[in-house]
Parts: sequence; C-alpha cells; structure tokens
Amino acid sequence: MKRNKKPHINSMIYDGDFSLHYDCAGEVSCAFALCEIMPPDEESICCFRDHGSCRNIAAQKAAIEGLRRRLQSALKQLEDEDA
Repeated sequence: MKRNKKPHINSMIYDGDFSLHYDCAGEVSCAFALCEIMPPDEESICCFRDHGSCRNIAAQKAAIEGLRRRLQSALKQLEDEDA
C-alpha cells in the first residue's frame, strides 16, 4: 500500500457552489502530522485533525497542488484524445 504524504482532498462544483474537503490521511503516513510524540505511533492523534478532517494549512496547500497536477493531466489527456 502506498503511503499518503498529504490529506485526501475532495473538490466539487455543484449548482455553482465550490467546495473543498480535506480528510485526514492518517497520522502515521502523513508528512504534515504533528503529534505529542514524534514520529507518531499507531494510536497518536494529530493536533491538526478535527473530526477526521485535516486543518493544517500547509497540508491543504499540498493537497490542492496535487489535485491541480492531476486535473491538468486529465485535461491534457482529453485534449490529446480530441485532437
């Protein structure tokens, strides 16, 4: 299993409303986790975790950048198929 380095991100535009949601990737596998004991063990809880969501701004930015790269790749693939 591939380790996640940033939060899981879900973006949506529905009826013109844009939303982003950042789900915790897990303290042990997240590069942005900050716990009482570092490195975190299986039972550690990140101080940025809020009911399963990630509230770390740096982690959110990294997730958005990853999403942007994936969207650009998907767009290029569609453009190549259309050409």
